[in-house]
Amino acid sequence: MKDTLKGIKLDELKYGEDDDTIKMVLLLFNVLTCEKIADGMYNRFPFDRYNEIAKERRSRGGWSLEHIFAQNSRDPMKDPKAALHWLADTQKSIKNISSVIKTIKNDSQSEQEKSEIDLTKLKVQIEKMQQSHPNTLDMDAFNNLKNKVNNIFGEVDRHPLSNLALLSTVDNSTLNNAVFPTKRNRIIELEKEGRFIPPCTRNVFLKFYSPSDSQPYYWSRNDQDAYLAQIKKMINDFMKN
Repeated sequence: MKDTLKGIKLDELKYGEDDDTIKMVLLLFNVLTCEKIADGMYNRFPFDRYNEIAKERRSRGGWSLEHIFAQNSRDPMKDPKAALHWLADTQKSIKNISSVIKTIKNDSQSEQEKSEIDLTKLKVQIEKMQQSHPNTLDMDAFNNLKNKVNNIFGEVDRHPLSNLALLSTVDNSTLNNAVFPTKRNRIIELEKEGRFIPPCTRNVFLKFYSPSDSQPYYWSRNDQDAYLAQIKKMINDFMKN
C-alpha cells in the first residue's frame, strides 16, 4: 500500500481522472480513522460489509465516489417531475433553517467577512413553485431558482479529492443533484435504515472535520480545506510509520 501511495499528490487528484486512486485513498482514510477510535461501533473497519457491497458491482454497482457538493448542481434539469421532486426534498431539508452565514474573502484574500442570508423569501418561492403541475412548471424559472439555492448552500471546487466521499452506488443514486442539507439528511436516514455508510463519509456530512463555527447545512471552501487537511494528516502519518 505504501509503495502504491508514493508519489501521489493528494491535492492534484481529480474525479473522472483518478477515480481508482481516490477510492483507494478514501478507503485507507476510513480504515485509519477506525484504528484511532478506542471505543464504539467502528473501532475496526467492517471489511465484511465493505466487501459485501463491493461484490454487488456487476448487478448493483459496488462502491462509487459521492460529490459532497453535487457535481451537476449547475447543470439545468429538464424533467419537470424530477424538478418537483428536487423542490420537495429541498423544502423539507431547509424548512427549519432561517438563515445561512457565508464566509467571504475580501479583495486582499487575506481577511474574511461574514454575510448572513435570510431564507424566508427563498422558502416562499420554493413552496409556491411546488404547487405547479409537471405540465405547467416553468423549467427556466425552476433552474434559475435551483442555481440560487446551490449558490447559497455551497461554493467549492467540485471534482478534487476534497469534495469526494466513499458511498455505495445504490445509495449514491438516491442523492443525485441534491443540495448539501438534503444530502446530509439523507445520509443520516440511510444509516438509520441499516445501510452501511463508511464512517468518514458520515463524518464529513456531519461536518466533523470542519471548523467549530461552521454551520451544519452549508458546505464551504473552508470545510473543503479542513476535510482535505485531515485526509492528508492521516495518510502522511501512515506513510511515516
